[in-house]
Amino acid sequence: MKTKYAPTDKLGQQKLAITLNLIPNTPPLPVGAFSLIAADPPWSYHLRESDKTHRGRCPYPSMTDEEIMAMPVSSIAAPDSYLLLWTTNNHLPLAFRVMESWRFE
Repeated sequence: MKTKYAPTDKLGQQKLAITLNLIPNTPPLPVGAFSLIAADPPWSYHLRESDKTHRGRCPYPSMTDEEIMAMPVSSIAAPDSYLLLWTTNNHLPLAFRVMESWRFE
């Protein structure tokens, strides 16, 4: 479910513009076998998303858990590579599932 933003909600309109313009035109992952991968997925935070006064509101669109787990990160990882995965305490259990889906231990 996509959140609707009021025309006066500047941050919401910015997120909508990114979703409509940047995301469909995002280049594919680079080709290679990288020994170190740093990733900061756009974790989803649904709490008070449409409340423009919420101080923790992200200025960029998020991805669903399934979309993050489906990213083909393992296709660019060298054997015995390292993953630096940024997460928050709210997403720690999910981060472990993401690592497994990306074929990291």
